[in-house]
Amino acid sequence: DFVELARPFLTAAVEYDAEAVRKHLTQADLDGHVEALRAALEENDDAWDEPTIEQVLRRVADARGIKAAALIHAARIAATGQAVSPGIFEVLALLGKPLTIARLDDLVRYLRT
Repeated sequence: DFVELARPFLTAAVEYDAEAVRKHLTQADLDGHVEALRAALEENDDAWDEPTIEQVLRRVADARGIKAAALIHAARIAATGQAVSPGIFEVLALLGKPLTIARLDDLVRYLRT
């Protein structure tokens, strides 16, 4: 449904789907991994586009010794609140850097509570 797909772009914050949280946000030290992704994206001065975002995410996953899928799922939930969305790198590019960083911050806070 279009409204559900558009919701992450129309609200300041998202609510996390309980099933998505249960399925994808239980990895040990996920808050640290998401925080590292957030920092790397913020520090990145290259273009804010799908290939660059993907490259940064995969570089962080490699550096932290985790599968990129863990960060992809976490970023998707941070950005949309859902386990399923259009391509996450496209979603993050469309959200823009400030909103993406804010949503990753929100997820880190959520994971630490």
